[in-house]
Amino acid sequence: MEKEIVTVNHWGKFVSSDVPITGVMSVHNIAWEFMDDEQCLTCEAMYKEIEDMTDCPECEGRLTDDGTECSECGWYKENEYEFIECDSSHEKIFGDAWVLDTKTNKYDVAENKEGLEFAAILNESTVQVVWSKYIVEGKRLCSPCFPGQVDLDSEDGGFSSYTLPEYLIWKDEE
Repeated sequence: MEKEIVTVNHWGKFVSSDVPITGVMSVHNIAWEFMDDEQCLTCEAMYKEIEDMTDCPECEGRLTDDGTECSECGWYKENEYEFIECDSSHEKIFGDAWVLDTKTNKYDVAENKEGLEFAAILNESTVQVVWSKYIVEGKRLCSPCFPGQVDLDSEDGGFSSYTLPEYLIWKDEE
């Protein structure tokens, strides 16, 4: 029996049951000990903001020619980096399929995906798998928080989704 293809409007996003879409799962279902290629976009933006400073944030004076300190109040740019602390509220990306567009300074999924495994986004409590060579079928669509995306933690449904490699999905020890 052939699978029926269904197209639905899921909270303003049209999705088809035969086309894999972004999969969403709880951070508690990830085997974090095997995840090693994290990039924190929030911290990267903070570092860039510090690097681009031309005026002192303390007294608004100009920084020295090398851009490292304020000649008026003695403030050092290097000290600002100590205040950056990465935490769970930051947006992070994982996977080998991300590429940086040097024109926009934003990350996107690589066009040539040959030999790549996945691209995922970590938010505070969820992981969104935006592309993967691994696909799972038979999942339900997410809540309105994630329009046009599949709930990877669901059991029964009719939609296909990108998922993480098996070794990154946490399993109960039996």
